[in-house]
Amino acid sequence: MKRTLNPQETNASLAYEYDRGSNYESVLHLTDALAALVPETEAGHPDLHFFQVTHLISEYAWAQVHYELRRVIEHMDADRPLQAQRLLGRVIGLSEITVQAVRLLGSHLPQHSLLMMRNALPENATGLDSPGYRNLRRVARPVWKSFEDAVARAGLTLPELIAAQNDEAGVDDKGGAQALALLRESLLRFDSNVLEWKQSHLVMVWSQLGGQPGLRNEEGRGELPQSLGGRSLSTMEARANFTLFPELWRAAEETYWTLGTRHEGADGSGGPRCPVQH
Repeated sequence: MKRTLNPQETNASLAYEYDRGSNYESVLHLTDALAALVPETEAGHPDLHFFQVTHLISEYAWAQVHYELRRVIEHMDADRPLQAQRLLGRVIGLSEITVQAVRLLGSHLPQHSLLMMRNALPENATGLDSPGYRNLRRVARPVWKSFEDAVARAGLTLPELIAAQNDEAGVDDKGGAQALALLRESLLRFDSNVLEWKQSHLVMVWSQLGGQPGLRNEEGRGELPQSLGGRSLSTMEARANFTLFPELWRAAEETYWTLGTRHEGADGSGGPRCPVQH
């Protein structure tokens, strides 16, 4: 039975038709997916569809990221790093979609529209309850355990994987170091995208709700805006810097202190000599 997303539209050429009984719609369960959109007659605000679609795109992407990461674990546990690397390429691409979705909101959703819609939302309708993000944090732990075990079985360390990517050294591919080094690099790129997603979200919130650093204590504005769940913006700010795989970032820093401080900086002043305390 043919349906439309905008049944109130009187001009047939402007009607968005779906559920036409095609195999394409059936295979993709597209009818169910489109039926999830708030009907235009119930939206209450013309920008609600844009707000909903960008969030749904992100949630679909995170759901697929979770699916692919489970497969990555299987391949790493079976010492199939090339297959794991291929799927991590998908994960990286999917996570980039979520960054773009946040940027779309920040760039193209007027502040007044967001605040009017926000005022109409029920309490506790907070993005901190996103199942995509919550499950992402949970699956990151077994992903890291599988990678760590694969590196240990190969008799390698993270610094050795970093060194294996020095193209000038002609390093022997001991224990399949190159394949594992690419896995390390891909996990770091994925984690970078997740950081960018969270920080882009934070910048968007600053632009829409306020509370940006540098102005909090001026003119008596010491209180930060709150989420719909009643949480201060400081919660989001704190989470914006949490990484999924902190050991990867720590190894990068330790490599810097081992190699990067051997030479003076470009200005001749030299770099700091004391490593940061963790």
